[in-house]
Amino acid sequence: MFYKHGHAKRASRTAEYKAWENMISRCHTNQAIYARYRIKGIIVCEKWRNSFSEFLADMGPRPSPRHSVDRINNDGNYEPGNCRWATGTEQMLNGRWKDYRKPICNVEGCTGIGNRKGLCNKHYLRIWYKSHHPPTHS
Repeated sequence: MFYKHGHAKRASRTAEYKAWENMISRCHTNQAIYARYRIKGIIVCEKWRNSFSEFLADMGPRPSPRHSVDRINNDGNYEPGNCRWATGTEQMLNGRWKDYRKPICNVEGCTGIGNRKGLCNKHYLRIWYKSHHPPTHS
């Protein structure tokens, strides 16, 4: 039987419902894997913690299977105004490692993450291969 909001049936919960459950679990559990959330004091606002319907009303449906909940300010709480649906790439660029992230590949039109030479793996390997395997002339 579905709950009032229609997103959680015992055997099949929607992606939005799972994201809500996981968000609460990260901040309000004693599992060691989530210690960094407790150490930083990150919580889910009471409105969202107590009501999936409120969470869904504020966040809206997940735009695509590639999206998950992201905190805009990584030191802030899970609350309206600080959360959005974002892709993994968007989250990486917004993450706590953003100061250490590598530049975008400098090959025109490529959006891959560059290495210390400014090239993504595909372009770096292509150049390396060409330099180590010169064309043979017959």
